[in-house]
Amino acid sequence: MKRYTLGKEQKLKSPEAISELFRGGHSLYKYPLKLKWSLTDNQEKTTPQSKFGVTVPKRRFKSAVKRNRIKRLIREAYRLNRPEYIPNDKLNCSIQLLFMYIADQEESLETITKSIQWHLQQLQTKSCNEE
Repeated sequence: MKRYTLGKEQKLKSPEAISELFRGGHSLYKYPLKLKWSLTDNQEKTTPQSKFGVTVPKRRFKSAVKRNRIKRLIREAYRLNRPEYIPNDKLNCSIQLLFMYIADQEESLETITKSIQWHLQQLQTKSCNEE
């Protein structure tokens, strides 16, 4: 049975890692999400790791309640789809993902899920050597 968890060790929280992702990462876009991603060789670590972060702009959503709801929807869609597209046992490198919500209004969970699935399908074709 697959475990659909999103633990503390899988969250992208380090300010240094996030700024490095913006400086040297790649990006993909499919409404309503933009993805900044980076692949690195996993030579120093024994277990491959995928790290994930979410950002929703305060400029578009003044209410913290709306921003938090959108973040919850994105995290839930990622949590349910990650095991299918990013299996940790087959991952030979570390991957960092940052999903940015770019729509002007709140979208449904279905729309967000389709966007995340598209992004993760695009990432399946990438390898660590392409960096």
